[in-house]
Amino acid sequence: MIEPLVELADVLAVPGAEQEPVVATIFTLWSFLVGSTIGSFLNVVIARVPNGESVVRPRSRCPKCGTQIAWYDNVPIASWLILRGRCRQCATSISPRYMLVEFLIGVMAAAVFLGLGFTPRALEVFAFATILVAITFIDLDTWTIPHGLNIAIVVVAAALAAWSFVVGAPRGAVLLDDPEATAVDALVARALGAIIGFAALQAVRVASTAYFRFRGRIGPDDEAMGAGDPILLGAMGAVLGYTAIPLLVFLSSAQGALIGVVLAVSGKLRKGGVPVEGDPEGWAPPAAAIPFGPFLALAGIEVAFFGSTLNEVLIRWVWPL
Repeated sequence: MIEPLVELADVLAVPGAEQEPVVATIFTLWSFLVGSTIGSFLNVVIARVPNGESVVRPRSRCPKCGTQIAWYDNVPIASWLILRGRCRQCATSISPRYMLVEFLIGVMAAAVFLGLGFTPRALEVFAFATILVAITFIDLDTWTIPHGLNIAIVVVAAALAAWSFVVGAPRGAVLLDDPEATAVDALVARALGAIIGFAALQAVRVASTAYFRFRGRIGPDDEAMGAGDPILLGAMGAVLGYTAIPLLVFLSSAQGALIGVVLAVSGKLRKGGVPVEGDPEGWAPPAAAIPFGPFLALAGIEVAFFGSTLNEVLIRWVWPL
């Protein structure tokens, strides 16, 4: 009874891209469906966590009419398409972002299976990326990063680090590809990643705040960077290892600057004095500011999926410049 299960586990541990086409197709579709279902739950997390609400109770309801959403109207992706993005009862428009999150998480689940198979490392990468998606949308909405989600990333890293000792294999930081690395090496890489990631961005936060206050760009009580950003980079370092920190900082800064330029040219940068919607204290970010958390999260997802390749490209083509 146990042997067939062990054999199945061995088969599924092989990356989907190396499986027989039929097997790969079946489990890729299954991964997508499971992922999109998790994405549906993630929408609840994104909507409720910033308000301190339970993500379990009550069941999903229409924000306008309060009608509880039936299970058949809560099928990931399909329900939004069938209802044309509206509540069945009151026809209130439902943001396409709900479907986008479900689709995105489904694609990530399928990609993880194709690249890593069903393995502990695949679970770590998927959980890590999923939490980062939640952080992205919450930060875009509220300009805050819930500490609970940062802690969740650290818990994922700690669980997989512990597992590496149990099975006697490194399975550590994504960029720690040394075949001779031990579980201790991986643990050190994670610990240093957490410390260096937090310390580096915290130093930037303190220095930039002092500079912008001196120049009068922000008020005496304002911060140039949120307190959650250094914690997020530290949490990401706990998963990806210290070798990923330069790559994370480069990618997040470059992509943030690019989007900032695009918004500035298009005239869509936030004007000063405009409060964040839903903030109980009516807090308003400085003029022309954009949240940095989403760019950190985007860089984390990119490194988790393409870290070694990106590192090689940047070392060869970018760093020499």
